[in-house]
Amino acid sequence: MGCFTFEELLAAHGGDDLPQPIRHHVLDEACEVCARRLELVRRIVGLLPTLALEPVPARVRAAALAVPEQARRRLPLVLEAVLAAPGMVLALRSGASGTRRQLYRHGAWELDLALDEKGSLLGEVAGEDPAVPSGECTLYGERGLDHARLDPDACFRFEKVQPGPHVLVIESDEAVLVVRDLEIPA
Repeated sequence: MGCFTFEELLAAHGGDDLPQPIRHHVLDEACEVCARRLELVRRIVGLLPTLALEPVPARVRAAALAVPEQARRRLPLVLEAVLAAPGMVLALRSGASGTRRQLYRHGAWELDLALDEKGSLLGEVAGEDPAVPSGECTLYGERGLDHARLDPDACFRFEKVQPGPHVLVIESDEAVLVVRDLEIPA
């Protein structure tokens, strides 16, 4: 039988009685390595109650919990609907089909939405950074909420969305995108 790790011996130490496999290995097979490890475990377990831990000073705790100044803060951005120019038809970048399409924008952030024939809401996010954003999408409606994740192409899909007013929130590492007045037609 092989030797026991320090962690296994520490986990098995619960007083004077050792589990049979460890007792057999240490005593009957006379493993010196495990016998030394077991003695160290016994000494550590005996020493722990005598150690008095000092409380963490308040300013050290505050510094540890503070958000670093250089940390990125996600900005909540409210996306507004963009009307198509006369003679132009809105379409999803990926070319996915959908009967009703709408483009939303705030600064460099864009969100293409489409509703397909089965009542699924399709979306594609394009951001400031050419890299594809990743994140979680939440659709809040009168009858509850639904979740979806952005796929590797920054697309998402909500199946069988109920008609009525909704709020769509897309949380990525860079920003929180919000579409406040999303009306799903019947």
